[in-house]
Amino acid sequence: MKKILFLGGARNQLSILKLAKSKGYFIILCDGYSDCLGKKYSNKFFNCSISNKEEILKIAKKENVNAIISYASEAGALTQSFVANKLKLPSNSLKSVKTLLYKNKFRDFLKKNKFFFPKFKVFSNFNNFNKYLKNNKNHVIIKPVDSAGSRGVFKIDFQNLSEIKKLFLITKKFSKKKKVICEEFINTNFPQIAGDAIIFDNKIVFSHWADQYYNKLLNPLLPIGESWPTSHGNKNILYIETELNRLLKKLKISFGIFNFDLRLVKNNKLMIIEIGPRNGGDFIPDVVKDASGVNMIEQTLNLHLGKKILKKDLIKSKNHFCATLRVGSHKNGIFKRVIFSKELNNHIYKKIIHVKKNTLVKKFISGRNSLGNIFLRFKTSLQMRKNMESINKNIKVIIK
Repeated sequence: MKKILFLGGARNQLSILKLAKSKGYFIILCDGYSDCLGKKYSNKFFNCSISNKEEILKIAKKENVNAIISYASEAGALTQSFVANKLKLPSNSLKSVKTLLYKNKFRDFLKKNKFFFPKFKVFSNFNNFNKYLKNNKNHVIIKPVDSAGSRGVFKIDFQNLSEIKKLFLITKKFSKKKKVICEEFINTNFPQIAGDAIIFDNKIVFSHWADQYYNKLLNPLLPIGESWPTSHGNKNILYIETELNRLLKKLKISFGIFNFDLRLVKNNKLMIIEIGPRNGGDFIPDVVKDASGVNMIEQTLNLHLGKKILKKDLIKSKNHFCATLRVGSHKNGIFKRVIFSKELNNHIYKKIIHVKKNTLVKKFISGRNSLGNIFLRFKTSLQMRKNMESINKNIKVIIK
């Protein structure tokens, strides 16, 4: 029986644990929370932080595992590469993974290899950052150099000095290295592109790109949903994947399922915002399967067990218009219920509202404030875009 060590057993990691269980694999699960949801699917559980590389290495050695997987978790991606490289299990190089995970290293890589990138600078001191702002008339975004998702990410416009300092210190707090990267904000009229792609032999062998949507009312930098397929045409997709393949080759990424955040900006230049060396969160692989018929969750297992990718498994057998959306509250308070409009409810085929009634919840300004997810299916692309772009009118969260 093959043994697989999984890093993390949170709600959006259950799909791969259930699949691995159904296939008869021996599941070893590591999670910092002893009551994590995935624990019941494991054959053996270890209560330890997935970012503790040395401890996870000890467990992997002792259990003589055949694979180690960090599914939909950036926190475990570095550990996965570290342990797998030590034990000669399928993985990418630790150097490559670090380049992708640390935003300053990734921007340096883009610059060195002549990819398009926003102007950027790294700061650990607010006074130096403030001096830079005074000499820079462009809008900027600040991010922790080593934190995933939208945590600690803010757009700096024309706030007063005390507000700017507050935002800088919040961003710095989210960074383990206590460093903040400041990037020029480059707007676009095109939808932002998101989604996962399967990488094999240094190139993309399967993709199903989505348009991404943001929380415009509360936090315009917080992604709240995706819709498949993307509205970008074949010409744009060909250009995007050509550039990504050039990057993967230079970075020596040999295999895996990676999550991408991409933007076409002025003169159709590709700006690669981030590449996560792991599957996407928010059930992206689940919706890709519903939309295209391709099971990226199963391919994740196959890749990490050293199995070959079969062409027949990458053929899209469906072409459905599907979307996923995170639901959140517009204010702090006691959660009562979610009301969906009749129009939107007609398109919902699955709901996961994990917050219980009468629970104290926070305003949806961060991914961790999400109340749950809904999954939608539409008849046409136009119908899908219309509903996704007017989502705030169709969802009402009742808070007392």
